[in-house]
Amino acid sequence: MEARCRFRAQTDFLGRQLEEFKVNSSRLTNGCRPMRLQSGLVMTSDKDDLAEKKLDDLQTALSKAQAERIAAQSRYEMAVKSPLEIVARSPG
Repeated sequence: MEARCRFRAQTDFLGRQLEEFKVNSSRLTNGCRPMRLQSGLVMTSDKDDLAEKKLDDLQTALSKAQAERIAAQSRYEMAVKSPLEIVARSPG
């Protein structure tokens, strides 16, 4: 019985400590927001990290697609000009 009372007292104490921590943490986070905005600091969350990774992936894919398009356009232009160069060089 005494162990049960001690356990209950400890869980009550820890519960109060946790609530106090949550309140203080929230207060500190909200208090830092104006300073972060003023100084230009950026804090990211896991969601921001995921969005940033997706953006990086999209930018990489875009760069690759642009490089492939440029290479294909170069091959096309060479193919289009080659017959004309051959015709221009032929004696005729």
